Amino acid sequence: MKRVFLLLIYFLSPILLMLVLFQSNPQKYQNGQLLFTMILGSLGYTWFIWQFILSARPKFIEASFGMDKLYQFHGIMAIVALVAAFIHNLINEEIFGESFMTTLGTIGLYTFAAISGITLLLMATPAILDRLKVIRWIKKVIQAVKFIKYEFLRLIHNITFIGMIFMFLHVLNTSGAKSSKLVFTVYTLYFIVAVLFYLYHKIFKAIILSDYTFTVQGVRQESPNMWTIEFAETNGIKIKYQPGQFGFFSFRSDEIVEEEHPFSISSGNTVDHMSITVKELGDFTRQIKHLKAGDKVYVDAPYGRFSYLNHMNEKDLVFIAGGVGITPMISMLRHMMAFEPNRKVTLLWGMNLLSDYIMKVEFEKILDAMPNMTIIPVIAQDKEYQGEKGYIDHEKLQRLLQEQLLKPSSTGYYLCGPPVLMDNSIANLKKLGVNDKYIHFERFSL
Repeated sequence: MKRVFLLLIYFLSPILLMLVLFQSNPQKYQNGQLLFTMILGSLGYTWFIWQFILSARPKFIEASFGMDKLYQFHGIMAIVALVAAFIHNLINEEIFGESFMTTLGTIGLYTFAAISGITLLLMATPAILDRLKVIRWIKKVIQAVKFIKYEFLRLIHNITFIGMIFMFLHVLNTSGAKSSKLVFTVYTLYFIVAVLFYLYHKIFKAIILSDYTFTVQGVRQESPNMWTIEFAETNGIKIKYQPGQFGFFSFRSDEIVEEEHPFSISSGNTVDHMSITVKELGDFTRQIKHLKAGDKVYVDAPYGRFSYLNHMNEKDLVFIAGGVGITPMISMLRHMMAFEPNRKVTLLWGMNLLSDYIMKVEFEKILDAMPNMTIIPVIAQDKEYQGEKGYIDHEKLQRLLQEQLLKPSSTGYYLCGPPVLMDNSIANLKKLGVNDKYIHFERFSL
């Protein structure tokens, strides 16, 4: 119900602006072309405002949808707002010609379009766009440029606010805002909302998070390229989270760049500490091993809905993990071992090498404590391994899951790993007749 309510607020929010504009000059909007461009302008302006609300990661919205779906919606609606604004701009220039007012709008529009295009491609590309070959090629080319780093992209993304300022100046110079105090006020109130959420995300949240300071207790190597970092609470404030959720972590250390990055929480929610398990995949993650006891960590958590606790109607569970995608599964298994040791769980764990099988001792304890737990490693590149080899493909899914005697109507499937593993597994599960509502995943390329 809350999700429907939030979506209604989002899609109906331009109506107030439309009504105020129409009321300010009903005679003007008897012209169909002017009415059409006013509607498009209202949609573009209002939904641009919403982009700053969504990018602030408000938990009262994110908790209902999950971060990945929220950011995909954010990306798609940015495109919709751009299209509406572009058409509005073209019609306005055709009717009124170029002026100071239209130039302000054009500058804001093209600023927003350029920066949004780059960040959509490299930070949170909607899944529907990522399926296009040309989009994947453009991403690959841009990512090959070494100076384009995660924080650099986030900095560029902030320039969209400059575009929003130009759009605000554009609407204030329209005839409607100049002739009607009510129109001027509504335009300004919408802009103030964007400013407040922007300042909250960029300034005030950091002040709030200073209370959520943790201290690194230790760094443990799990495999040649995976590390677990454990934190202890500093200010006596405990972060409540569901097993499987993730957070944004910012480290204060002489040995690591001070950047905020998202990581799944690997600890269970029954312990008095928090931990993340990180794989060396880029410049930032390669520095993780240099953290030391006593370093500070700012934690913004929890986020996401990737937890079996949100789907308690599912009696049996199948976890399909690849690489570092095992981390949210570890958190859920730790919770189950403490509270639901008899639950039937099948873990299909794709790895390149057997050395990627982390936390073997703990998994042995989980197997001892959970009699209905089955772990099936699938090793891709280890010739000496005698178990399942290759990748988690359609044949393996069909055969291995049939062996587990699972009931389709009461089994939940949880996927986390590289995009190719997730996309193929989703497609293969559907081929096997698994209903969409039982397939759960989150994409963490934020």
